[in-house]
Amino acid sequence: MAKQTREQVVQDSTTEALATSGEATNEIMKRNADALTESGNASRAAIQELTKAYQELATKNARNLTAAMQALAAVKNPAEFIALQQRLIKEGSKPLSAIANA
Repeated sequence: MAKQTREQVVQDSTTEALATSGEATNEIMKRNADALTESGNASRAAIQELTKAYQELATKNARNLTAAMQALAAVKNPAEFIALQQRLIKEGSKPLSAIANA
C-alpha cells in the first residue's frame, strides 16, 4: 500500500506541475498575441500616415508640373524660355538641397 501511495504522490505532483506549466504557457501566448496585435496596429497607423504624406506630395508635384508646363507653353521667345527654364530648375532643386543639408 505504501508503494501505491508513493506512486500517487508522484502522479499528483506531475499533474500539478503540468497544470502549472500549461497555465504559464497560456499566459505567455496571450501576452505574445497582445504584443503582436499592438505591433500590427502601430504598423497600420504608420503606413496610413506615410500613404497620406505620399498622396499630398504627389498632388503638390502634379500641380507644380501643370504650372510649369503652362508657363513653358506661354513662352514667346528663346530668352524667356531660358530664363523660365533656369527658374524652374532652381525651384526644383530647392527641396533636394534642403534634404542634402538636413
